Amino acid sequence: MNEPTRPAEVNPTTSAGRATPAKWVRIYRDGNGIGQVEAGVRKFTDSNLPQATSYSYFVRAVDDQYRESTDSNHITAKTGGTPLEPPTNVRVSQTDKFEHAYVEWDHTGREPQGFMVRYRKIGDEQWTERGPIPPSLNSTYLRNPPDQLEPGTTYELTVGAVSFNPPESATSAPPVRFTTRARLMTPVTELKVAGLRNDTVGPYLEATWAWEKGTSPADPDHFRIRYTCISGSCHGESGTLTATPAERLKDITGVRPATTYQVEVTTVGPPPEGDESTTERASATTPDNPPTKG
Repeated sequence: MNEPTRPAEVNPTTSAGRATPAKWVRIYRDGNGIGQVEAGVRKFTDSNLPQATSYSYFVRAVDDQYRESTDSNHITAKTGGTPLEPPTNVRVSQTDKFEHAYVEWDHTGREPQGFMVRYRKIGDEQWTERGPIPPSLNSTYLRNPPDQLEPGTTYELTVGAVSFNPPESATSAPPVRFTTRARLMTPVTELKVAGLRNDTVGPYLEATWAWEKGTSPADPDHFRIRYTCISGSCHGESGTLTATPAERLKDITGVRPATTYQVEVTTVGPPPEGDESTTERASATTPDNPPTKG
C-alpha cells in the first residue's frame, strides 16, 4: 500500500493565526476513523480484513486540542487472496408438511466458515435468518417451529457464504421464491366443549363438533384432538386423542377437577400427504369434586 502524504500541520489555525503542530495522525478507511498513531510514527497496519477487497484511505493530523486537519491525499489498496463466491443454483422443494421447506444450493471456490439462509414473506421488509450452517453441508430444512413458516404462503429466500474472522459474505442473487403447502382440509365447525362429571370416571370434558366436506379433496383420515390445561398448577400440561372420520363427539378423561382446559380439533387428511385444516379451539372448566361425606 502506498503511504498517504502526511499532513504536517493542523488547521483550522489558532486564535493567533498560526497552524498548530500535529500530535497524532488519525487514519480513515472508507471515510471511517479506524485508529491513530503518534505524529512521529510513519506506519499503521489495518488487519483482519476480508480477502480480495478494495479500500480507500486517507489521514488527518490532530493537535493537542483534538482539532483535525483537512484530508491528506486519498489512496486505494486491495487485500490479497481470493474472494468468497456466492452460492449458486439455490433451489427449494416442498416436503409432506405444509410449514416445511427443503433448501439446497451449490458452492465452489474458497470454503466459507458457514452458510446463512435468509427468507421473508413477499411484501415484508424484515428478513429471518437461519444459520450458520456448517460449510460441509449444502442443504437445510426450514421447519415450523422454529422457523415460523405459514401454510399456503409465498416467500423469497437467499443463501450467503460467510466468514466470521474476518467478517465476509457473498450472497446468492436474485432471491428464489417458493410457496409452502396450503392446508387443504376443511376445518370442523360448531366446536363445543363442556366440563362434566360422573361417578365412574370423575371429571371429564365432552367435545362435540360438525364437519362438512366442502372443498376438501378427500374425507378425513381422522380428527386430532389436543387438550391443554390453561389454569392452576397444571398450566401447560396437554394430551392428544384421535377421533374416527365418523365421530362427532369425544370424551376426554383423566383431567383435573375445577380446572380450565383449551381443546383444539384439527381435520387430518389421508396419508401420505396428511394435509390438515386450520385448528378450531374452545375451552371449558371441569366441575369440582363433590365434598367428602362424613
